[in-house]
Amino acid sequence: MGSKFDIGMMAFLDRVQQFTEKVEELEKNNKIFKFPYRIFNGKIEDSDNIKYTLRAKIFSEEWTKALKYILMDLKWGLAWVASQFDSNGEEILPVHPVV
Repeated sequence: MGSKFDIGMMAFLDRVQQFTEKVEELEKNNKIFKFPYRIFNGKIEDSDNIKYTLRAKIFSEEWTKALKYILMDLKWGLAWVASQFDSNGEEILPVHPVV
C-alpha cells in the first residue's frame, strides 16, 4: 500500500468533508444536528482537538482512530439522510411557519 492508496483515501476523506459541510450548511438554523468529528485539511479531528490522518504509511492506533471517526461521521450522515424521508420514501419537506 503506497501513494495510490493514500491518494484514494485523501479523495474519500475530501468527499466525506464536502458531504458533512453541506449537511451542516442545510442544518445551520436547526442547531440540533452536528457531526461528531470535524474534517479539515485532510485530517479528522476528535473532541479534544487532536487531529488524525488516513495516510497509509502510518498504520497505527492513529490511523485506526481516524477510520473509526470517519465511519462515525458516515453513520451520522446516513441517519441524517434517512431522516429526510418518510416511511414511504417520500421526501419530508421543511415546514415553514405561517406569518
